[in-house]
Amino acid sequence: MGYGDPNEPKDYNINSSWRFLEEMAEKAVWLLPPLKNLRVVRQWSGLYTMTEDRQPLICKADEAENFYMACGFSGHGFMIAPMVGKLISEMVLGKKLSIDIELNYKRFEKGELLFEPSVV
Repeated sequence: MGYGDPNEPKDYNINSSWRFLEEMAEKAVWLLPPLKNLRVVRQWSGLYTMTEDRQPLICKADEAENFYMACGFSGHGFMIAPMVGKLISEMVLGKKLSIDIELNYKRFEKGELLFEPSVV
């Protein structure tokens, strides 16, 4: 579970806090009451990576040998992780991709951004 704190300053802070844990627990219990008896073992935080068009980079870099990218998911990472893993493995193995994707970093140089209207 997680949420973006609208009061959090825009920086590279990846610290966890009790305040956040309490707020998250309150939201989670409201949504799913049986969670009120859940024991929290740990928490962690991370950066919310986002590209200019809010679409990920899933590609092989042309400038570096054997360098593959799967980043910049803008909140979609958990939802599409299984397919991303499959696609990256197919790229590494030189196989035909299961689906056609155009999520190369060069789209920014070309001005060919891919805007999705329902990004979280």
